[in-house]
Amino acid sequence: MPADAGDLDAVRQVARDAAQALGRAPDVFVHCAGIARNGPTGDLPLDAFEESMRVNVTSAFVIAQELAPLMAAGGWGRIVTVGSLYSRFGVARTAAYTASKHAILGLTRVLAAEYVKQGVTANTLVPGFVDTEMVRAEADAAAAARGTTQEEIITKFLRIQPLGRMVSVEEVGALVAFLCSDAGAPITGQAINIDGGAHQA
Repeated sequence: MPADAGDLDAVRQVARDAAQALGRAPDVFVHCAGIARNGPTGDLPLDAFEESMRVNVTSAFVIAQELAPLMAAGGWGRIVTVGSLYSRFGVARTAAYTASKHAILGLTRVLAAEYVKQGVTANTLVPGFVDTEMVRAEADAAAAARGTTQEEIITKFLRIQPLGRMVSVEEVGALVAFLCSDAGAPITGQAINIDGGAHQA
């Protein structure tokens, strides 16, 4: 059921349609939609900031509004959101992205607090550099601005990631799967790093 995460009516309808198709709440809700609209804070257009918040956070809020009460009524549910190392600290020229990633962590912790007694967990992944289209697009943009290659920029990215390589999508997926299993029941309200040792917290 495809939908644009920036269209809040559409994402709300996806949540309703999913529950209707199943005849109950989905067991799992993973929010991994994200965009980066970066630039100096003084020059960042308000619509770019608002779009980042809408896609990266508000869409998760809208879906959780629909699904979390249904999960709670059924006595079981798993919510996983994807934050960023920028959920933990701020970096120059990333006001929209950093604000949204702080917000998604806060929202997830509130969901964890509200629904823990009904068997619903909510956690945020805190990835470092993961081998995704978005990271490679950021590397391409930086390479074009600096007259260098994507590979050189990625090498610079990885200076803060002691693992020495990007985290794979499959590794992130395996962590999501664990959190969404029965074994993940006692883990809720957490920001869980998967960052190759970049930030010890």
